[in-house]
Amino acid sequence: MGKLQRLDNRIQVMLHSGVDENHRTLLIIVGDRGQDQTPKKESEAPEAGIVSEGTVFEQFICSTEIRWCYYHETHKILGQTFDMCILQDFEALTPNTLARTIETVAGGGLVAFLLKSMDSLRQLCTMAMDVHARYRTEAHADVVCRFNERFLLSLAHNPRCIVLDDRWNILPISKTVINNLGSVPSSTHKEFISKEQEELSKLKLLLSEDGSYFAPLVTLCRTLDQAKSLLQFCSALLDVTSSFENSKANTEKKGRLDEKLNSFDSSTQNLINTLSNDDTSRRARSSKASSAVVVMTAARGRGKSAALGLGLAAAFDAGLPNMCVTAPSPENLLTLMQFVLLGLKALKYEEHVDFTVFRSTDAEHNKAVVRIEVRRRNYRQTLLYLPPWEAAVAVGSSWQPDLFCIDEAAAIPLPSVRQMITGPKLVFMASTVNGYEGTGRSLSVKLIQQLRSECKRVEASSVLSKQRPNDTNVGKSLSSVNNSRLLYEITLVEAIRYANGDPVETWLNNLLCLNCDAPAHHIFCLLAPYDPTSGRVPEILCVLQVCLEGRINRDIVMRGLARGLKPSGDLIPWTISQQFCEPNFGELSGARVVRIATHPDYQGLGYGSRALKLLHDYYMGKIAVTTVPAAQLASKDSPKKSKKAEKVSTNDDDSDNETDEEEEEEDEEEIPDDLSVSSDELPAAKKRKHEGVEDTTGSSKLLTEKVERRGSSSLPPLLSRLCERKPEKLNYLGVSFGATPKLIRFWKKAGYLPVYLRQTMNDLTGEFSCIMLSELRHDGKEGVDVDWLKEFYLDFCRRFIKLLPGPFRQLDAVYSLELLSSKVAHSWSFTEAKGSELRLLFSELDMERLHRYLRSLLDFPMVSDQLPELSSLYFLHRFPE
Repeated sequence: MGKLQRLDNRIQVMLHSGVDENHRTLLIIVGDRGQDQTPKKESEAPEAGIVSEGTVFEQFICSTEIRWCYYHETHKILGQTFDMCILQDFEALTPNTLARTIETVAGGGLVAFLLKSMDSLRQLCTMAMDVHARYRTEAHADVVCRFNERFLLSLAHNPRCIVLDDRWNILPISKTVINNLGSVPSSTHKEFISKEQEELSKLKLLLSEDGSYFAPLVTLCRTLDQAKSLLQFCSALLDVTSSFENSKANTEKKGRLDEKLNSFDSSTQNLINTLSNDDTSRRARSSKASSAVVVMTAARGRGKSAALGLGLAAAFDAGLPNMCVTAPSPENLLTLMQFVLLGLKALKYEEHVDFTVFRSTDAEHNKAVVRIEVRRRNYRQTLLYLPPWEAAVAVGSSWQPDLFCIDEAAAIPLPSVRQMITGPKLVFMASTVNGYEGTGRSLSVKLIQQLRSECKRVEASSVLSKQRPNDTNVGKSLSSVNNSRLLYEITLVEAIRYANGDPVETWLNNLLCLNCDAPAHHIFCLLAPYDPTSGRVPEILCVLQVCLEGRINRDIVMRGLARGLKPSGDLIPWTISQQFCEPNFGELSGARVVRIATHPDYQGLGYGSRALKLLHDYYMGKIAVTTVPAAQLASKDSPKKSKKAEKVSTNDDDSDNETDEEEEEEDEEEIPDDLSVSSDELPAAKKRKHEGVEDTTGSSKLLTEKVERRGSSSLPPLLSRLCERKPEKLNYLGVSFGATPKLIRFWKKAGYLPVYLRQTMNDLTGEFSCIMLSELRHDGKEGVDVDWLKEFYLDFCRRFIKLLPGPFRQLDAVYSLELLSSKVAHSWSFTEAKGSELRLLFSELDMERLHRYLRSLLDFPMVSDQLPELSSLYFLHRFPE
């Protein structure tokens, strides 16, 4: 039996302020007894009493609805909302898992990290993470835990974070947060929200007074952005379908409506006017459009799924008979289906009378809704859930629903999404593009840009937020724009899951700019010319992220290949050694270009090619190295370079290819120097000690240590000139990427040759992974054959030609020709096919047919069977020049 400790009043103030401001709170509990404190956090102000401490956790489990989830299953909770998230086993966390789980917590909720007992928080900086295994290679086995250090330092900057031990003692790292509790401003964000809510209330009142058929659905919207997105869905329905049955054109009402619309912005006026047009204009507009695509993108917690659900309810009321919805898992559609049902009820539909709900019987889906049938009309209307792969196959087999809805589209393989949206139908698609609910970059960069070039964009109300996107110039694709297919783009800005300006969201976005540093990675930056008189840091034009690979012992390669093993690191050496049965290749030293990024304003101007040329010259030793050691330069210029690095980091923090050092310097600007207090400034700890609470810390430094950032003088320089650093001796430069004709052409121009093309498509992008190499000749030093790349390239061409009728049969001619042609290969000398070799490939009858075909005595079908052998000889350069 034991007595529960009294919760520190400052913790209660933090929790209550989070509820009042609709902001989330972050709690870090250090100690093995953290699970016993979780039930106490769940009830914000527990009362002291005599209970059995051994049953506290069991009581919490039995009395609370909990969604248990492994880290590898977190994709199943995308789109859901919870009041509390508890994360344990910190070693197994990854940045993706961290963001994906925290995003599901609603405003006023708690995010709790349970850490194991440690004597000092600094031990967190050296903790071995499970994800580090993928960054270790044979030649580089030590991993620098930069993400762990960044995570620890960021806790002191988060105003909604408290770090505790398992006895509820507030640790010194949270001193700044605790001291500012009484002065936390609470009216800044509320004033902004009240303005948006006031306009939303006016819109709801206007539509209800006008008697609009979509007014009951708008009343369910929580934000103005969500209401506008619903109006956009209704507008798209009118463009491709007939008028709603219960819509009535009224000229007098339309006139009164125009007067009331003057108080709204232009996008809202356009939407309502579109929906209030008479039937004649609707039919004229819908006759021009055979299909439409509505793409809704936003950050996490903006109410995309709810808006989709209300849009589907409007589709039911529009009379669409056949609708389909897909998502990575039925559990991702809990919010969407919930708002479909709420929308139907708002439109006076009654369950079991007008519609029926069917739920999944699969235990893994937690009784998720998988089908809704409406029978109010003299025909049946159905909304059916299909898994992504099944939906793609169904659409590919000429089945076309009237409306296809895709939620969490970025978490679905891009080829499947492309296949789903083809055909004459209405498509609603929503996705998170700047979060971890899927990977939205492929969706925004490839799919949406393709839709912009192929469809007619509706510019009048294309974006509902105040931030309008840049117009896209389709250029040569303008002639291929399909005017019969409309494209609507929607962006939601206002947060629903939590209040705008949530500190935990800001903390998470700043924290996850950096992943765990790989030990063999280097960053190369191409900078604009520097003017010393300007006092400004030169602009970053292009960035290369390079990973050193190779130097693997031959015996290790042999054992790995014999067992079918392929470690995570050293991508190119292991792949090439396996493909060409060449264990000696692993002993070579190379560098793989992991990522190349050019400033958006300077793309297509040759800066990427220039950066690759300088990288090649650097590793070839063509850039002279100064006699001044880099260490001396670092010690002299470290304060200046640190300041310059901070400026570079601030100006370019949106780049996907920032270095680890850049983000660390950016973090230094935000974290105050004094992040801890001495032991005499801990009244709460002293009070517990005098009350007779057992002190189990022993020699622990948790209550006294000062966790502070490293001084700038102890940090290495952010950037060094190439002439200040001696390059590694490398045998090749390589790259691995999802192959497209444009990218292949770019790398070929830089002097790279393809040596490997994966025979299966990437599940996410639908592209074949390609490896291209560029040889660095060092006069055949160390016994390396200088013609090894030539042999690999010719063998690749030979195998690729034979595989074209098989796994690569869907490739177009441009794609194949880009892989089989190269200017570098033209400079090589090849052995012409001799008579004896030709006789093995072609019989005398074959030669006679070819001879007659050349004299136009035979038609092409008579010699078409010889085309594979002829093309193979041609692309392998066996014909005389």
